[in-house]
Amino acid sequence: MKKSIVDKSLSYLENRLRVSKLQNGVLVQGDAHNGNILQVERSFESERMFKFIDPDGLIAEPAYDLGVLMREWVYELVVNPVEIGYKRSIFLGELTNVEPMSIREWGYIQAVATGLLLIKIGKKPQGMQLLDIAFEWNYGFQNETY
Repeated sequence: MKKSIVDKSLSYLENRLRVSKLQNGVLVQGDAHNGNILQVERSFESERMFKFIDPDGLIAEPAYDLGVLMREWVYELVVNPVEIGYKRSIFLGELTNVEPMSIREWGYIQAVATGLLLIKIGKKPQGMQLLDIAFEWNYGFQNETY
């Protein structure tokens, strides 16, 4: 079961490398999760601004950092991983004008990579949770039912 999700993430990675064009690359934070962002104090109440902290910084397609957001807020995802993940990718795509399928592919890669890392550093329950979500995405996103 878990081997199939690693294979699928490698397949998605090959696809992202094949369809991405370096000239369209942007500087990405590299690990743009909710723990790496701070709200900036502003004199105008209605204007909220945020800044990334702890950047890894690399050149990639914009969907790369958006993929990180696909694996965040796990407590929401465990309820219905496919529906929530699909809706999240659509929402992120609408906000950023980035194609949702590329966001889903990077999200899948991020969920698998982070899940494996968490297991390696002794956080097996959290890691398995992300791998279980990726397993659900593996089949649900292929059907594109939402």
